[in-house]
Amino acid sequence: MAAMSNPQRPSGGRATREAAERLRAIVRGLSPGDRLPSEAELARQLGRSATTIRAALRRLQMDGLVERLHGSGTFATDPARRTSTGVTGLIFYHDVARMLSAAYARESLWGVLEACDRHDQQVHIVSARMPSPGAVTLQRIKEMPLDRFDSMIVLEVFNSQMLEWIATQLPTVSLDYPCLAPGVSSVVVDHAHSVELAMDQAWNAGHRRIGYLGATRHPVDPASAERVSAYTEYMKHRGRLPEPAWLLEAHKAQDAWNQTQLWLTLPADSRPTAIFCEVYARVVAQALVAGGARVPRDVSLVTVGPQEPWTSELRHRRQWHEQLGSVPDFLTVDLLDDRLAPLRSMAITTVELPFHEMGDWAMEEVIRRRDPQARPRHEKMRGYLQPGNTVGPPRETD
Repeated sequence: MAAMSNPQRPSGGRATREAAERLRAIVRGLSPGDRLPSEAELARQLGRSATTIRAALRRLQMDGLVERLHGSGTFATDPARRTSTGVTGLIFYHDVARMLSAAYARESLWGVLEACDRHDQQVHIVSARMPSPGAVTLQRIKEMPLDRFDSMIVLEVFNSQMLEWIATQLPTVSLDYPCLAPGVSSVVVDHAHSVELAMDQAWNAGHRRIGYLGATRHPVDPASAERVSAYTEYMKHRGRLPEPAWLLEAHKAQDAWNQTQLWLTLPADSRPTAIFCEVYARVVAQALVAGGARVPRDVSLVTVGPQEPWTSELRHRRQWHEQLGSVPDFLTVDLLDDRLAPLRSMAITTVELPFHEMGDWAMEEVIRRRDPQARPRHEKMRGYLQPGNTVGPPRETD
């Protein structure tokens, strides 16, 4: 009969990896030359076998974190002399293929890779394989093979406790999440400035009823919360309090389609003549045209980027949803339809967000942070305006 494994006990490889990570944390708290406890004592402290501890110490020795002297014991090395693998990890919360179907993730990765080329470094993508940033757990992060990396860049993991733990193991940069946890550097977009740039375009064109489509009531991440707050403050500053009907709640592309269809049912003299789209601007444009509205003549759109070519965006979304076995309403509208043909050449006014520059900064920062004396830094970057087809309202508005 085959022996049954204990489901509560980690496998050999996993046990060694976890022990190595815990030993890393111990070594980082020591001074050069400090002696580690004996293998037997470490085994007792960590609840692992002496064989597992021995294997974990070999990993740390290969990384230059400890020096093992026969007959004397194991000692922490001088951080300045520790061996560098030249490899940085890049954590995605989801499947790599799906993440890279998003323009912001690709732009971030390209920025990281360009910095890697300059410094002769490598980057390896590690996927947490979770459906959303909020679903990533500390246990899932601890299961990752962090011991193979010199440093870590984390994209869209919205959990300061988790990032703080990673920072106890490696120099860490949070990309697109404003984390102030000890030991964590961060680089984020100045979303308030991006909203102001986009809103100025609509306001200066003559629009006074400007709607908002995105996560208005339940922001799913700090960026959404900052953007909807910036929109509200902008309208207040202009003396125009947004009406509830102007705020369109959308967390998914199908939400954007449905909300736009509802928007079309509002009386023409009370609905917005321009919409700031936090997300899914092109889905909104399709829904408007499919519903008989003229874009931008009846309604102008402003948004934040990066934006993909129309055909690329539709192809990525259609491929993803076909894998799920269903195609949402907004993808069943043929882009070659005569009504939608003008959209193929229409440029939506967009504030392009600096994800490429942020990826480059993140890689430069983790390299800098490999110096044990380097302190974490926090950077906020501004986007730039890419004017598009924003025109004045279809009629005089008060």
